[in-house]
Order: sequence, then C-alpha cells, then structure tokens
Amino acid sequence: MVISLEAARRREVFAGLRRRFGADVSRMAGEALRTGVAGLDAALRGGWRRGECHEVVEGRPGAGGTLVLELCLLVARRERGFAALVDGADGFVPEAVETPVLPHLFWVRCGGETAEALRAAELLARDANFLFLLVDLRGCAAADLRRVPAAAWYGLQRAAKASGQALVVFAEVPCVVSAPVRLALEACYGAEALDADRAELAAELRPARELRRATGSGEGPDGV
Repeated sequence: MVISLEAARRREVFAGLRRRFGADVSRMAGEALRTGVAGLDAALRGGWRRGECHEVVEGRPGAGGTLVLELCLLVARRERGFAALVDGADGFVPEAVETPVLPHLFWVRCGGETAEALRAAELLARDANFLFLLVDLRGCAAADLRRVPAAAWYGLQRAAKASGQALVVFAEVPCVVSAPVRLALEACYGAEALDADRAELAAELRPARELRRATGSGEGPDGV
C-alpha cells in the first residue's frame, strides 16, 4: 500500500484538529452534499448523503465514473473539507483532474488488491475529518468483489455513519449490498471528452437509480 500526497503531514494536521475541536458529527448525519449537476443530484435524492453508503456502477469504460469521482472532490473543495480516496487498482491520475482539488485529497494506492483496499477503507471510515470516503474498486477483479462478505460492507457503512462521511464506492459490477441507492452510469464519453469542458460533460450525466432496502444489521439487504 502506498500513501501519497504528503500523508504524514496530513495525519499531523488531522490529529491537531481532533485535539482542538473534537468530532461532533451527529448533527451532520443525512445532510445532503449537492453536486450542482441536476441529473446526478436528482438520482441522489438531493446530493451525496453524509453518513450513508452510495454505490456507483460503471459497467463500461467511459460511462462517467471518473467524472463523478472528480465531482466529489469539487464538492469537498467547495465545502472546505477533505476527501479520502482508496485507489484499489491505482487508476487515479492526478494530472487529469483540476489542480485546486488536490490539496483537499488524501490518496491511498492499493495495487489492485481488493482485500487491501477494503482494509484501508475500514481504517479511513473511522476518521470524522473526512467529508468523503471514495473507494474506487474499478479495475479490481470482479470475482474478488463478489467474494467480499456482506458483513464487511455493513461494517464499512456503520463506520461511515458514525463518522458522518459520505461513503461512495465505485465498481464495474454491483457488489455493495449495504448501499441503499445504487447508481448505474449510462453515459458514453469518447476520447474527445478529455479536452471538453467539465461542466458540459457533467450536464450529460444521466445515472439510472436503483432503490434498495438495506437493514444495516450486517446480515444482508431485505431485497433489491
């Protein structure tokens, strides 16, 4: 596991914030973090919910997963908060995102190891100093994702709820049984999107929403 973007310095900063202010997140649970993108906010019932788990499924390359991840970073910057990114398959390219969001990012690279990515996510989910916990499992083996026990997802969800984080898991196949809402990305961006305006690209996002019932008990969802 490689932790980058001045990890040691950030840990010192976060530790100082905890000592000075403490972590009062109870009032933040359920707060909606709007993205400003109409189609995405509508699918999210108003925005990313603090203390909740969200699953974003990108079934094919170029469907908008990286754009949605960047939008999360922009929200963190707007709110003057921090985002933790667990990069399961080392797919994040800092040069491809807007530079101003990088100082708000804590980036953990996991080399394609699903188990290692989940361990990192479990640790970071306990830290109330992060506004977002982004777990990017795109590129990880689908078979490994399907073998993740339901209890692991529910444990991650409970930790995010306690810390007040908006937990967002990105994957190429549905796998997060604890997520009340699953978004399936259906856009189709080509190579020309690399040089296109981000706002114009975001306006084309039309994620399909699948409402799911989850018990939060760690025993699995009531239904899909």
